[in-house]
Order: sequence, then structure tokens, then C-alpha cells
Amino acid sequence: VLSDLGSGTEYFEKEDDKQSKIRILVESLDLMKIEFDEMENYWKNKFDSERIFYEEQIKKSGKKFDELELQIKSFELFSTEADIDDIENIDVPPIIDKLETIDEDSDIEKEIHYQEEIENLKTRICHLQ
Repeated sequence: VLSDLGSGTEYFEKEDDKQSKIRILVESLDLMKIEFDEMENYWKNKFDSERIFYEEQIKKSGKKFDELELQIKSFELFSTEADIDDIENIDVPPIIDKLETIDEDSDIEKEIHYQEEIENLKTRICHLQ
């Protein structure tokens, strides 16, 4: 068998090359596993934060809906010609003589802007590498 490979040193050099390649492949596999675990943690955290954000938005929307529903009730009362006794018996906010200003939630716009900025930075990093 050794005569087919030439001298014994060639055989050992080929074996060393194989072992070196195996070592490199194992190290690469370990690095890929680490990277995969890091990405899995990143996306898990990302999904969790998005879920929490979504749940908060639903709560805010529900509160805003309730406020608007009360305003609609008060406007309906004023649009019909109800007397003062009927108005006092209905559960509406005490100040109904002016419209409330609806606050726009700029947090969503800021988050979208930050996400776009993060994507741009990631793209730039990829190009630099």
C-alpha cells in the first residue's frame, strides 16, 4: 500500500493535509453553530419585542376606541334635542363642550425610521467586509 503512495513522507503529508482540512471544517462547523445560536437568540428577542409592542398598540387602540365611543355618545346627545335631565342620567365625561385633541403617536414613525437606519448600516457593514 505504501509503495502505491510513493515514499512514506508523502503518505504522512497527505494524512496531515487531511487532518488539517478536517480540523478546519470542524472549527468552521463550530463557528456556524455559534453564529446560528446568536441569530436564533436575536430573532427570538426581536419577535418577543415585536409581540410586546403589538400588544401595547392593541391596548392603546382599545383605550382610544373607548374614548371616541364616549365622545360619539356625547355628540349624539347634543344632536338630539334631549332635555337636561336626560343628559345628567347618562354616563359621559363631564367636559363635553369641546373636542379633545387627538395625539398622534410618533413613536411608530420613529421606530420605522430607526429600523430603516439599522438596515442601511447593516448594508454598509456588509459592503465594507
